[in-house]
Order: sequence, then C-alpha cells, then structure tokens
Amino acid sequence: MSETSFVYPHISIVAILAAALAQFVLGGLWYSPMTPVGKRWMAEIHIDRTGAKPSIEMLAFPVSAIMAAWAVAMVIAWSGASSISQGILA
Repeated sequence: MSETSFVYPHISIVAILAAALAQFVLGGLWYSPMTPVGKRWMAEIHIDRTGAKPSIEMLAFPVSAIMAAWAVAMVIAWSGASSISQGILA
C-alpha cells in the first residue's frame, strides 16, 4: 500500500462534507430566532438576542458535524450496505 492511499476508499469525502454542511445549515435554521422553535429555545435557556456573538460552541459545531457524518459513513460502510434502504437500516 502506498503512503498516499486512502484507508477507506469506499467512503466519499464529498458526501461527508455535504452531510456536515446540511446538518450545519438545518441546525442554524432550526435554532434561528426567525422560527418558533428557535424563539422558544432561546427563551427557555434565557438567551437575549441583542448583542449576541458567536460562541466557541458555534465555532466547534462544523468540526463536530464532520466527525458525526464520518462516523455514520463508517458504520454504514462496515455494515456492508449496498443500497439506500440498507444504509437507512444500518
């Protein structure tokens, strides 16, 4: 095996990045103050929207989204799923 070979060639990096981006965008929309869920969430944890700045959690979320997408891809690959329905079941 050469030094530049990828250990898991059956896992698509593009799919992992797309899944992480989708998770980040949907999470941002879900918890945004423009939605009823976001307004309720902010009220429950006592966040005042005025003067709010991105926190360290917001900066760490894209990294954790990529790690989560990678983990799901690994589980599906290890399960031997060869179709979408098998991937969903995995």
